[in-house]
Amino acid sequence: MLTLLPGFKFPMPDWEDEFSRAPQQTDVAVIDAYCTGLAKDWCALLAPALGPDYVVTESNHFLLVDSQTPQTRQRILNWAEQAHSRLSEVLCNTVGRLVGKIPVLMTADLDTYYEYLAQYYPEGDHALSGGVYLNHGYGHLLFCHLDFAHSHGAIAHELAHSFLAGLPIPVWLNEGVAQLAEIALAGQISRDLELVRETIDSFWTPDTIQEFWRGESFQRPDEGQLQSYHLALVLTRRLATDAARFRAFLAEASFEDAGESALQNHWGISLQSMVAEYLGPGDWAPKPDPAS
Repeated sequence: MLTLLPGFKFPMPDWEDEFSRAPQQTDVAVIDAYCTGLAKDWCALLAPALGPDYVVTESNHFLLVDSQTPQTRQRILNWAEQAHSRLSEVLCNTVGRLVGKIPVLMTADLDTYYEYLAQYYPEGDHALSGGVYLNHGYGHLLFCHLDFAHSHGAIAHELAHSFLAGLPIPVWLNEGVAQLAEIALAGQISRDLELVRETIDSFWTPDTIQEFWRGESFQRPDEGQLQSYHLALVLTRRLATDAARFRAFLAEASFEDAGESALQNHWGISLQSMVAEYLGPGDWAPKPDPAS
């Protein structure tokens, strides 16, 4: 039986305690079975907490908690399995194998979606979203069914985040890869390019580019979030044209210097010069965080 933390509407296991009791061995199959068991027990508690119509459905790599029709549920799982297979082919040599089945929570309404999300984010203004990978305790995906028209892209995007969760890469690279997954697997990207064009010249400054390198600008509630996602896609797409070198870069890039050292090691260029190619001359180099 899972040990639950008190004070949460939706069951929140004490993951530190649960993981401390994991089998002490290197057999991946045993660890996989243990983690999947935890996920199943957790999802069995989450379903009734989300509402009376929610059920748990299992596939090869996922545990879906939702309240949709059986047909819709199967379509969601089929697509998730396709995306998982493709991402495994592309990223497995870089990120290793995921352990345990991945819980996917799909709420029936936005109120429930944000109420659940609030358990993982501090109070304050946050950017709107329709899907997220929550890398807390047992990593899992959260979506709202109202955004189902874009669910293929959203699932590809957030699943890519789950594959990258074990790498200490900068946020811009993480988000760039996730957007490339949207495009490659779902053929779509939900970004307003007209708004990007309207505000790109006024938004980027020596200060906002530091927010970008630190990952803070991706959580802005204004046009800064859109600009950040767009710039991340531009930079990552430029590097991903050389797949072998990009995978080596991905394995080495660190959030501590925004990926600068790895970029210079594998491409012989700087982040300053790469951004200047797109935004024009400016003070674009990452600088040490003054708060650290």
